[in-house]
Amino acid sequence: MTYSSKKTIASVFGGILLVIAYIIYGFSAWAPAGDDLQGWAIALLIFISAGIVVSIVIQILFNIGASIGIAIQQRDRDDKEVERDIERVIKSSDLEDEMYKLISMKALRVSFVIVSAGFMVTLGLFALGFSPVFGLNVLAAAFFVGSIAEGIMKVYLNERGV
Repeated sequence: MTYSSKKTIASVFGGILLVIAYIIYGFSAWAPAGDDLQGWAIALLIFISAGIVVSIVIQILFNIGASIGIAIQQRDRDDKEVERDIERVIKSSDLEDEMYKLISMKALRVSFVIVSAGFMVTLGLFALGFSPVFGLNVLAAAFFVGSIAEGIMKVYLNERGV
């Protein structure tokens, strides 16, 4: 499995943790009242901010873990050689070639379709008289699912090839 795929899996894992935390919060006693649109909007903004922080922390921990893993695999080699290998792996993952760009665009398309479908469902729910809070949560779920599906699609296309 490529370094890029492992990095994407770490991001997807963070996204899944965020969704689980939001669901637990939504059913907890601390959640806003069922019709408090402002309270739910604030909660979503807080979870989006937390998601950004969690994503950064997960990427940092992933890079540290990957570096340790490479060092352990090559413990019989000279420290300088191990450091060069770690730098090479990390730098090679930062380069975006045409295939990676194509994979990213295809994965983004999947995310776009899911978010668009969620938006249309939300509009349909509003037209049928459902509460704005329910619609907001459906739209948030579409964004969460779209983001996770994008990551899964990236890993799939990365490993299978385009």
